[in-house]
Amino acid sequence: MQTHPFNTFLGALQSAVGQAQGAAATQHRDLVERMVEMGPDGEPMSRSWSVHVPAALRRAKRVDTLVLPLLTLRRLMMPQLTGLTLEVGVEVKTERKRFPSGFQKVTLVIPKDTPSSKQELRRLSVTLTGPQPGVCEVAIDGAMLKRLDRPAPESPAPAPLSPMRARLQRILEFFGFFRRFMPLRRKGIRLGLSEEDAQRVALLVERTESK
Repeated sequence: MQTHPFNTFLGALQSAVGQAQGAAATQHRDLVERMVEMGPDGEPMSRSWSVHVPAALRRAKRVDTLVLPLLTLRRLMMPQLTGLTLEVGVEVKTERKRFPSGFQKVTLVIPKDTPSSKQELRRLSVTLTGPQPGVCEVAIDGAMLKRLDRPAPESPAPAPLSPMRARLQRILEFFGFFRRFMPLRRKGIRLGLSEEDAQRVALLVERTESK
């Protein structure tokens, strides 16, 4: 079973959420742009929908025109993905291999099937908050393991996409990031920890078992 770096797993999750956040913002911007046009004075103004309304009296020949700005016909609330929490049961395995310092390597295994009673699963929680890649908190059994706080780098605005194309692209990109982790269907997922994370996990496990 191939082992994937734990930090790569976290980066893929952050990137997928960041892509979804960007696609939602692009889709909302495209919607607003379709409802706005340049006025005679060069200032942006709402496109309008005109409706001819006959006079109330049958004898009257006058027909009134009702002009409705498109921006008033629907709620322009921007969809936002402000955060995501992933919780999954993992096995903490101490490997025979060691780091150069001599500390034993540690692997987190997300099993394919429900483990037997001899296998104790611990709760791995990954919480992403705000624009991604950004704040990422990782906990095991409720105890903080690590926190990443990297603001999203500035980048040029993406080219406008149609709502349908943006939605399709978001779905494809999301699954593309996790294709490398798909061995879960056969055996499970193995996530290798860095030496710093391995030491922290070993300490958390020791504290839990000593209670």
